[in-house]
Amino acid sequence: MFSPIIRGDVRAVDGAWWPRSRDLAAELPALLAALSRRGLEVARVAYHRDSWDGQPSSLPVAGGIVRLGWFRTIDPHLVSITGLDIQDRQDLLVIAATSDPRLAARVFDWIQDGHHHHRRASTILTAAEASLQPPAPRSAPVIARPDLAESTWESEGGSRRRALLNTGTLT
Repeated sequence: MFSPIIRGDVRAVDGAWWPRSRDLAAELPALLAALSRRGLEVARVAYHRDSWDGQPSSLPVAGGIVRLGWFRTIDPHLVSITGLDIQDRQDLLVIAATSDPRLAARVFDWIQDGHHHHRRASTILTAAEASLQPPAPRSAPVIARPDLAESTWESEGGSRRRALLNTGTLT
């Protein structure tokens, strides 16, 4: 799945991509074709090395070669795509192939609504995951009232401390 927002403003995340696997060489052709249909002719793709199986350095596509480069400093949940015109750039949040479809839907919604695009890709994913978690169960409030404990004890048959009276001797 691919969900771009192509606008003129500079943003941290321009769209989201949900590939089917961690094999970048197998997944990129469909993404690049989708971008091409939208008018972006891709020259380079930057990615985080540990996020993908294998580290290809180039990819043959119709009409040429796209250069691929890995970086450890790029957000692990991002691919940065640069067009033939260096000013054409799209940073796409990558949703892991094994992700819950509800997470993917939430991320796509958030990217489309435009309220999260200035956040880092990893931050968006973490927030989306947290938003899908059920709320923590609420426990009953603890009331610190010593008089309540004593009155409860009294009503159960206990008694308050009384002065011991000397009534004599036992025989």
